[in-house]
Amino acid sequence: MNGRGDDSSEGFASIDAIVAMLVLAVTVALALQASAMARQLSHRAVATRQAGLLLNQLLADPRPTEPLVEGATDRHRWRLERRLAGMAADERAPRLCEWRAVVTDRRSGLAYQSRVMDLCQAAESDEP
Repeated sequence: MNGRGDDSSEGFASIDAIVAMLVLAVTVALALQASAMARQLSHRAVATRQAGLLLNQLLADPRPTEPLVEGATDRHRWRLERRLAGMAADERAPRLCEWRAVVTDRRSGLAYQSRVMDLCQAAESDEP
């Protein structure tokens, strides 16, 4: 038995260690990427939830009497507009108003919107 057997086994051990470190590095890189993606999805879910709550609040009663109202929060810009929907056959008949709310996330630029049809109040249906 010469010293060659020992040298070759040390070479295999070095290659095994390198492969193990490579596998570990790839695993850590994939875990970090998955963590960043999960964090991004979490932020988007929070933004969507906040936008949905703001949409519901904007379309809840009482609604403003102006046909267009705009505003902003620390994270969103919003717009609430009212339009008459259709013509009434009888002037005394109630008319339908379409309420449209648009909420835009300032960071991502994503826009969320919702619409509601409702009976117009007397002052609202006098619009041209």
